[in-house]
Amino acid sequence: MPGQSVDLAVQFDFSEFVIWGDQMGAAADQLPFALSLSLNQSLTKARQVMVNEWPTKVETRNVSFIGTSLRMEFSRKDSLVASIFDRLKLPIIQTLATGGRRRPFKAQRLAIPLKSWVNRGPHGVIAKQQPARIAKDTPKRALRIVGNRMFVGESGRLHLRYTFERQAPQPKMLNFYEDFVYVLTNGMRTGFAEAMQRAMRSRK
Repeated sequence: MPGQSVDLAVQFDFSEFVIWGDQMGAAADQLPFALSLSLNQSLTKARQVMVNEWPTKVETRNVSFIGTSLRMEFSRKDSLVASIFDRLKLPIIQTLATGGRRRPFKAQRLAIPLKSWVNRGPHGVIAKQQPARIAKDTPKRALRIVGNRMFVGESGRLHLRYTFERQAPQPKMLNFYEDFVYVLTNGMRTGFAEAMQRAMRSRK
């Protein structure tokens, strides 16, 4: 749910894989190993798709952040359960994947710049246009904080630069859930035969 950390899981009906295993002449006790192997391989691919998607959709200073946050719990042949979870438990990942309300992580309020004025670089708002830098560089007589808004005086007029809010609408930006389900289900179906053959070879 929005506001919680992301935790991705999907349930499978393994009956079709049982049929495929029978058609390949596999023994019943070889099936769990093949399913676990195929599931874990698909899980790894799904996580990589998510890691690759993050920097194309989200402006961030730390491009390795999402790789640090998203972790995998692998299945075993005696426990066919696998998932991708947010190790850092940051609600923003969930919010970006579903849409909802964005809230500040460390600060008390979100600093929302005027879109028609702000310039963004590869890591977000450029340094000289960030609120702390504006407060530092602007003469006191030209800086105004009125309510939850920051204004800067230029050419005899006050110009709005930032609005500070406790929360703000956040549109959906990531396809984590859709990608996870697609990659995992497709990977299981396309990779099962090879995994089953590996399981059968290990018996010999």
